[in-house]
Amino acid sequence: MLAGTCHAEDISRYVVEHAEVIALTQALVIDGTGAAPVANQTVIIRGGRIQEIGADNDVDILENARRIDLKGKALLPGWIMLHEHLYNSPTWTDPVIATEQPVSYPMLYLAAGVTSARTAGSIEPYTDLRIKEAIAAGTMVGPDFDLTAPYLEGAPGAILQLHPFDSAEAAREHVRFWAGLGFTSFKAYVFITPEQLGAAID
Repeated sequence: MLAGTCHAEDISRYVVEHAEVIALTQALVIDGTGAAPVANQTVIIRGGRIQEIGADNDVDILENARRIDLKGKALLPGWIMLHEHLYNSPTWTDPVIATEQPVSYPMLYLAAGVTSARTAGSIEPYTDLRIKEAIAAGTMVGPDFDLTAPYLEGAPGAILQLHPFDSAEAAREHVRFWAGLGFTSFKAYVFITPEQLGAAID
């Protein structure tokens, strides 16, 4: 469920481990920096945050910690994806008709290891905002989203749900309006004119 609805979802059912302190042992750690993987590592998680990483024999594990043996498994940081969508299009007709996936897509991104994502064009911007708010409030599961506004698009418009600009000033106002609601990026699309794009950039 989305934030502000009558029945906020209890997302605790998606959490497998509820211990205050978790010790992941014998893991192969890939830290995402380009450094070589390091074997036989212990990762201490306290209150949902990584507190310590070190060799198995060098890390003190509290007696009350939940121990999870990761021998033969690897740990790596969550994926940060930069061109994602919260919709799909079952057919690429002319114009395209897109279908928002407000529940399944955030869950699928997270299940695939995506912990942060930038959307790359919105067809239901208010839904996208509500999804972001619900995830931040802890009433919905999904990655941390940075939202891209509805596409910067001229006439006739490649996606049916878009509102094509009829002037450069319309492009300028589009950017002002959606940025004011919290969208942090914009995507120029198929039919936008140079004049409209220049106004949007300005």
